[in-house]
Amino acid sequence: MSTPPEQRLLETRETRRSAGLFYGIVAPLLCLALMAGLPLLELQLLGLDKMYEMAAGVGVGAFLLLLWWLSFLGRQHITVSNERVLVESGFWSKVRDDVEVFRIRDVVVTRSLWQRMLGIGDVTIKATEGRGQPEEVHLLRGVSNPIRVSEVIRSAWKAVGVPRSTTNVDG
Repeated sequence: MSTPPEQRLLETRETRRSAGLFYGIVAPLLCLALMAGLPLLELQLLGLDKMYEMAAGVGVGAFLLLLWWLSFLGRQHITVSNERVLVESGFWSKVRDDVEVFRIRDVVVTRSLWQRMLGIGDVTIKATEGRGQPEEVHLLRGVSNPIRVSEVIRSAWKAVGVPRSTTNVDG
């Protein structure tokens, strides 16, 4: 008896909106204000003339804006199939986490007021590790339409049926 091929049911990623109010809106605005405002400040203590003050303001602001932008490159990429939930994250060093659907025990959606206003939320997957092992917890951060994601995971779990039990080979 052959098993059916693995089918992708859903593919999504952590949104930039998951950064929150300060990090998502205020921080880039502060960087832009620094780029525009630092040249207007009198930096008499350093003894710099206006040209150097302007270059310092633009350079510092642009550097901070670049750091802010780079932080979004390592967002989570989430794939739900009929056999597993795959979570990949990281930019410089990649982390890939597979959660077999038959091990899933619970799916929890958490949405703060800010997340509800933006249409995003966090999905927590609780899965069993094995016999006598503690429960695994996997957090999918800042997912767009988290209710739909949890329902797709739940439908994949229901399609698998009753969770498979571990086999005792010792007897």
